[in-house]
Amino acid sequence: MNGPSGPELCAIYNTEGGRQESRPVMGWDDEGFALTVDWAEGRLKRAADLPGFSHLDDDEVKHSQVRAVLSAPEGWHLVTREAGRAGVHPIVGWVVNGFGCGDPLVVSARGDLEIANTRSAVACAPGEDPNKVIFS
Repeated sequence: MNGPSGPELCAIYNTEGGRQESRPVMGWDDEGFALTVDWAEGRLKRAADLPGFSHLDDDEVKHSQVRAVLSAPEGWHLVTREAGRAGVHPIVGWVVNGFGCGDPLVVSARGDLEIANTRSAVACAPGEDPNKVIFS
């Protein structure tokens, strides 16, 4: 195994209910495959061999460089495409990252604050009807 990769990449997994979770890439094996922790077995495994593997991403870098957190004015919503239907989530704040971008901060179904994945999502400003968002 080559040395740790740092927080530059993470492995993205699709979980039940259409949600995604990420795990940091801890290194690379001799064949060039990304390695991450298999929590159940307590060892490193190829990221692509774990159930639900989708892809590698660099969001961990973006989110690890938080520069500011700003509260969102009431009325902002994030509309996501979840399992073929739209989900509407109130935006409670914006996280300004190291790239100068603002990512929406939402409350998860478990009640935790999380930086939202905006890949298949649209932010709706106050006054816009989030139920009328059309995905292109």
